[in-house]
Amino acid sequence: MARFGFAATLLSLLLVACGMPDDSGIGAGAEFGDLDADAFGQAPEGDATEPELHEDVLLVEDDPCLVEVMVSEDREILVFDFACDPIGRGLEPGRIVVGVSGGGYLRRVESIALDGYTVTAWTSPADLAEALVEGGFSQVVVGSQERALINLGNTTLYSGEVGPASVSATLTSGYIDVDPVFVVDGHWADGEVQHFDVDLGLSMTGDINAMLSSTNGLRFGHNVDLYGTSYPFAFAIGPLPVVGTVDLKVKAGFRIDAPGHVSMTVGAGGSFDLRTQKTYRAGEGWTENDVSDSEWTLREPDFDVTSHASGRVYIRLETGISLYGIAGPQVATDAFVSARLDPTCEGIDWDLNAGVSSRATIRLNILDKFKPTKTFAKVTFTADLADGTITWPIDTPVPCAQPTISCGDTVTEDSSLGYEAQLDGYDCNVGNYDAPEVIFEWTASQTGLATWGLENAVPTEVNHDVFVLDGAWGLVTAQCMEWGHNSVDFDAVAGQTYYLVVDGYDNDAGLFTANLECDGSSSDDDTLNPF
Repeated sequence: MARFGFAATLLSLLLVACGMPDDSGIGAGAEFGDLDADAFGQAPEGDATEPELHEDVLLVEDDPCLVEVMVSEDREILVFDFACDPIGRGLEPGRIVVGVSGGGYLRRVESIALDGYTVTAWTSPADLAEALVEGGFSQVVVGSQERALINLGNTTLYSGEVGPASVSATLTSGYIDVDPVFVVDGHWADGEVQHFDVDLGLSMTGDINAMLSSTNGLRFGHNVDLYGTSYPFAFAIGPLPVVGTVDLKVKAGFRIDAPGHVSMTVGAGGSFDLRTQKTYRAGEGWTENDVSDSEWTLREPDFDVTSHASGRVYIRLETGISLYGIAGPQVATDAFVSARLDPTCEGIDWDLNAGVSSRATIRLNILDKFKPTKTFAKVTFTADLADGTITWPIDTPVPCAQPTISCGDTVTEDSSLGYEAQLDGYDCNVGNYDAPEVIFEWTASQTGLATWGLENAVPTEVNHDVFVLDGAWGLVTAQCMEWGHNSVDFDAVAGQTYYLVVDGYDNDAGLFTANLECDGSSSDDDTLNPF
């Protein structure tokens, strides 16, 4: 069985300036843990079938009388200059012309115009299934024969305002060094692709260290281009020339998701091996097999948050291939570090992981225009690096497990019996609040005005004040929204949590009755808390 190898190029540049060492590779059919350095990097042995071109194919650049071919940017118009009379040389409507000039062309001639020894041809796209009666090949394609080290240090990913938040994201240091190996295998018969295989082996080492911060709640992501290059390639299916280009982009990006202030420094270094196989069979469709192995080293993280939060930093390698100027397969691979933070009563629970994800889109229109594009679901391999808890500082008030309250509820408590003085001050009101306080948790079921107040208060007997605290963490943060001597009105948002406090002024404590009244609209609107 003959084999097909053009698209190897596509993948073969997954990280452009990267070469293939003599000892790299994955053998066809091998399990990931059984990598065979000798097997990968060699095209599988094909059958003895000689490629047969369709009778409509014209390799016009083999004509000794041809002087030059000019190709329009969209490849629809081809201009052929001959040194002799072009009549009778086969260039006529219906023929499939194939050549390497201008980046390559594979086109069907629709009409022509003669001007002396110059022929202008108006064309439409053709494909390899139309050009080949039968044939195929296997091929290993690599890009540069020299590996390239891409430095990521001191790279600003974003710095600016996003709504009410100031956002900053920087790669403080890092690099990537990638070593891809590709084998592609295909065969045509009866005017269509019978099979098409892409087998990618990718080894990468790298290091990512990043700082992310936002001064307010948001969900935001951004990426920047770091590096780009393209290069041509060429091979042949028997007498048929196959030419194209591979374009590589290296990007870096991030995403922050937090309803409040967040600042984090994360990083990891290590290596991974990835093997991805995409296989097409006529009558059966596509199958895939992806395996990975990795080893990562954690950089000590640092966090400063006022809410739960998550962050992700990634390096993305985008490779695309074009044959005869027509876009073909594309592969995007991310190497990433991500962190998640969840405040609890004990402190901030955090976990950090790193990994690699890959997504492939295989366009077959240049191979066989009747075969649809295949987009594969993202495949992700993640290594859990570390987790832990950052305990709250001793002087940080973190009352937890508060009793809940609902709209219309009336509660009676005695702050002098069994309650502790955990909140000794509020940023919305200066005063002596060393006395014990009573805290209730309320999650708004509707959006609108709410009132938290004391009933029949007698400040000369027991001097209590009332407060409404932001509950963004799911615990008390002492970030005061509103306060009042006996009652306080505030605007509640459906889905958000608030902490309603009764605290004694100037060490006062004792019996009180308080209630929560709500006068809002339905929560079925776009004011729902997205977090």
